[in-house]
Amino acid sequence: MRDALPDLCARRSAIWAGTTTPQAQLAQAQDRAQALPCRHAFVSTSFEGAGRAAAHPELRQRPLAGLAVSVKDLFDVAGEPTTAGAAVLQGAPPAAADSVAVARLRAAGAVFVGRSHMPEFAFSAVGINPHLPTPHNV
Repeated sequence: MRDALPDLCARRSAIWAGTTTPQAQLAQAQDRAQALPCRHAFVSTSFEGAGRAAAHPELRQRPLAGLAVSVKDLFDVAGEPTTAGAAVLQGAPPAAADSVAVARLRAAGAVFVGRSHMPEFAFSAVGINPHLPTPHNV
């Protein structure tokens, strides 16, 4: 049996109430990510950068209050390559800017912990990637 996934609304409320912090929530997310078998969940992680982002006190006032999230490898994140789960895009140059979705999440106070693996070009009804490790939901 798998552990229950965290209730993000409750975590956000706890941050707003001051009973926890974005840094504490990030530490829990990192512990969970590292405790579970890899199963190809992440293309890359960025816990160090997430820690710096979570330290900003103004995050507590934003709608997402510094909650840790991952970004599918389909969306541009400034300074990181986007490969869309495709072998042909391995070695792509880093994105010059965040995609609109990532920029909005960042403005809302999300803290990015990594890039999630995905089926090639998001084109699989069952989530299989024939060229790179197939991601599994955990």
